[in-house]
Amino acid sequence: MILIISVLPALLLAFGFNSLLRRHEYLLYGFGICLAVPSAVLAAEGIPAGLSYPVQMLLAVFSKGGLAGALFLVVMFTGALPDQSKARKKLIPIRRQLSILASVLAIGHGAGYGTVYFVRLFTAASELKTVMLSAILCSLLLLILLLPLCVTSFIAVRRRMKPAAWKRLQRWAYLFYALIYGHIILFKWHAAQKGEREAVLTVILYTAVFAAYLGMRLCREAVRRKKEDLILPVLLMTFLLTAGVTAACLLPEAAASREAQAFSAAGLAQLPDTNQNADEAGLQAAKTPAPDVLPEENARGLSGSEVAVQAVETPASDVLSEENARGLSGSEAALPVAEAPDSDDYFPEDGIYNGSAIGYNGRLKVSVTVQDGRISDLALKSCVDDEPYVSRAVDGIFPKVLSDGSLQVDTVSSATSTSEALLKAIEDALGSAGGN
Repeated sequence: MILIISVLPALLLAFGFNSLLRRHEYLLYGFGICLAVPSAVLAAEGIPAGLSYPVQMLLAVFSKGGLAGALFLVVMFTGALPDQSKARKKLIPIRRQLSILASVLAIGHGAGYGTVYFVRLFTAASELKTVMLSAILCSLLLLILLLPLCVTSFIAVRRRMKPAAWKRLQRWAYLFYALIYGHIILFKWHAAQKGEREAVLTVILYTAVFAAYLGMRLCREAVRRKKEDLILPVLLMTFLLTAGVTAACLLPEAAASREAQAFSAAGLAQLPDTNQNADEAGLQAAKTPAPDVLPEENARGLSGSEVAVQAVETPASDVLSEENARGLSGSEAALPVAEAPDSDDYFPEDGIYNGSAIGYNGRLKVSVTVQDGRISDLALKSCVDDEPYVSRAVDGIFPKVLSDGSLQVDTVSSATSTSEALLKAIEDALGSAGGN
């Protein structure tokens, strides 16, 4: 969605303001810097919550590098168009300006997200998953390549270089384009493998776009070398590339669906046996006395169900003390503690406190209202993570925390990273409140 929205202003700028870009390019670069600075802030701090969806998407076009990526696509495809193309003749004179503008916006995007990702890379790399680590390294390589490519695109710098040296350096742009694709795919791959529609569509769309560029570029080279017989194999290769990535995104989702259906069918088929086994186990447990834990009940000859009720009503601290006295292992002694409710957290100072944590894509912020020594309200202030994960995590975590009065709640399985970050942000806020 961000790519589609971003391409429209990029094309409008390239075709509608063509002459302006040629005459006043430095004015354009200044405008780019004015956009890059707030974009970096939004990338680092997150888009404020509570804004309408159109406004959030508009801000995402800048903070998530959408416009920069769209401008780079215009630059890429301009070089792949046939020489006699009208679009190529119109865009070639401003290709350099578009490239510099895209670089300025991309640096702002990278700097903002770098405050989160690059810090994690150099301080907690062992905690990163392989895909995320690869995505961050790809981003770092992008910025390393981008700086010399951008600087040498200025006329004043280019004139100081030998033509052959400048051309050799600019050939690194092809690697840069490949890294753009890798950067996007790696960040979306985890969600795409889970079958998230937005991520799947993003991976397929970008794969199709970059495969089309690769095919056009190779076809142009084949025509230049007068080897037109290679055009059909090239087109077939690009099609297979797109189809292969699409299948890689969709097959895990289909397999998961089939596995869930098979598991459900198998569970229904085995349900009577399971219940029978459970009944037999319960009967056997009821017949077997608990010699040390409940001696009184054994003497009184209570039924198995009454024994179970008495065991549940026994305070966790008493059970723990008794098991410590009996010398049980650490795992056995810890069991009652894990089952005990954790609803006695107390926060002495009433007020509204802010906290933050790192989610899947970056930093998120929450506000926590403490009233009468308990959490009375939670609100998401800003977040960098993508939808629908944010909404799922908020809808799953906030009500549980408010109802339980505790942070010991389960995360949302389809938004684990964002859920964990919300809980850490609430904990961070309560830490400033002096809570337990």
